[in-house]
Amino acid sequence: MPWGASDKAFNIVLIAFMTLLGFSFVYGLKSDTASLSDSTHSIWRLTITAGLVYGILLTVAFVLGPFKHREHTSKFGFGSGPLAYGNGETNGFLFQLRMILVALFALLLINVLWTLLIHTLAWDLLPSPEYPFMDNTSGFLYLSVTGFLVIILGPFAEEVFFRGYILSGLAHKLGTAGSLIMSSVIFGFAHMTLSLVVPTFLMGLVLGLLYLRTKSVLSCTVAHGIQNGMAFLALVLVGSS
Repeated sequence: MPWGASDKAFNIVLIAFMTLLGFSFVYGLKSDTASLSDSTHSIWRLTITAGLVYGILLTVAFVLGPFKHREHTSKFGFGSGPLAYGNGETNGFLFQLRMILVALFALLLINVLWTLLIHTLAWDLLPSPEYPFMDNTSGFLYLSVTGFLVIILGPFAEEVFFRGYILSGLAHKLGTAGSLIMSSVIFGFAHMTLSLVVPTFLMGLVLGLLYLRTKSVLSCTVAHGIQNGMAFLALVLVGSS
């Protein structure tokens, strides 16, 4: 990728983003997440904030990535998705599909094992985060908007930014293994909840490997979106029971 450690804009974004994550993470440790579901106003405020964050990630990745360097957006792997190949090609549809299924299985396994570990060991320092949509009074419209953010926009924005922009950019200086680990660490802390740092770091490794193997942000988005969708559905069902 043309963007990387030699690009001043990339370094500024990386430093600013990591600094912001640091402050946000520390603040998150001191705040009470249960208050998120106190009112409809706070629920919609959270939804709008999430939409803005995803919009910023996409804007930064595109503007300081392909647009700044006058490259086609296919540099993110948009031309390498599962639907872009015929079955007869080496890196074709069946290959992409297999990689997505393997990654999806790994993502689900990480979530299940981490949940079992926390509950089995009863780690009080790692409480499960509160989710407003677990409240059955949230309403269909809010659930629909949140579902769109969690299942479609969120995974797309995160994969473009963390895999297409950050992972690819760090590879110039840290190499493949170093960029994979560092981008996964940043991805983990970006979720700003102590109980989510470890599983999201591991998920970042899986999605990073999927990106390196398929060269496709779209493949990563599909795996990420399905995993989020299953988790979202499970939480909604819990909230309605």
